[in-house]
Amino acid sequence: MKYFHVDSSTTVEQLKAQYREQSKRLHPDRGGKQEEFVAMTEEFKEALRFVSTKSASPDEQLSAFYLLRKITRYARLVRSNPMVSLGILAVGGILLANGSTLGEVESFISKAVDSHEKE
Repeated sequence: MKYFHVDSSTTVEQLKAQYREQSKRLHPDRGGKQEEFVAMTEEFKEALRFVSTKSASPDEQLSAFYLLRKITRYARLVRSNPMVSLGILAVGGILLANGSTLGEVESFISKAVDSHEKE
């Protein structure tokens, strides 16, 4: 990573502190370049996903693993239209990334598959 130092012991709080420091240095309003600030922000999002995932409890990690398997299984059911499968996978992933519970994501996916199969 170009802007952040992340290892197995990095916490979310430490990463946010690094982000604040980089923002002060690279923000366009403080003389930084817009492109570099955007690149740093994207790298921060990637680093945050890594740090957040590794800090999940074993139960949360296991639940996410089983949900991913279930999403994949649902997507395979919709083989007649690969774009529908990709759409279901993408929206399920977006919902999960934006804080929806595993149950909410599973409910959305099963409804989407059911409605597609009725068509």
